[in-house]
Amino acid sequence: GALKADKHVFCEKPMALNSRQARRMIDAARDADRLLMIGHCLRFWPEYEMLKGLVDSGKYGPVSSALFRRISGQPSWPEDNWFADVSRSGGCALDMHIHDADAVQWFFGVPQKVAAHGTVDDDGGVNQIFTSYRYDSDIVVMAEGAWLPGTYPFSMSARIAFESAVAEFDTARQAGLTIYEGVSGEVQTPTVPQADPYAGELGYFVDCVASGRPVERVTAQDAARAVAIVEAEIKSVKTGRAVKIRG
Repeated sequence: GALKADKHVFCEKPMALNSRQARRMIDAARDADRLLMIGHCLRFWPEYEMLKGLVDSGKYGPVSSALFRRISGQPSWPEDNWFADVSRSGGCALDMHIHDADAVQWFFGVPQKVAAHGTVDDDGGVNQIFTSYRYDSDIVVMAEGAWLPGTYPFSMSARIAFESAVAEFDTARQAGLTIYEGVSGEVQTPTVPQADPYAGELGYFVDCVASGRPVERVTAQDAARAVAIVEAEIKSVKTGRAVKIRG
């Protein structure tokens, strides 16, 4: 389509409904020599950027555990309610929970395997999911994603426990980022840059196109791996077994 017409492409997440389609997109971008970027907006979200910085800097020591959550009511605002059709939306796991699956690999690398539990709808969609991401270390990383009945309010959160502090961003509890220091007992609320993550990701993509530099902040390969991770999670829910991550 657009790539074959020699257009650079920015695409909303999820990159595709399965890994095969994602690989075809990567191949098409390579063959056309065009840029392809997927809108994983958490990589441009100021609080998540700050959390990523704390993880990478080691300021509070190594991470012992991390918990990500993203919950809302069942989306019903489109006129044809296409979110309810798993063949079009991928269900909550692929449409919404994939934000946190990508955050997990961004923060800690691609997990070796996943073990997930959840609910499977009549059409095979997984709209509530609880996942443990397994690494070759003692770190505990988990995420919950859900489309709940009715008008349950949207919320997202990330809590990271370091050796000497806990950092948390939770839209349901407080604005901004809170750091609970374990040694001093101080509670810090660092200033968070006032930046629009959606404008940020689009601006980054436009800058890459204008300058001719590759997309590095969220590569097409990153986005394809996020799809593969969620695919493994869905398989784990449906089989009751841990599933290795491929690719």
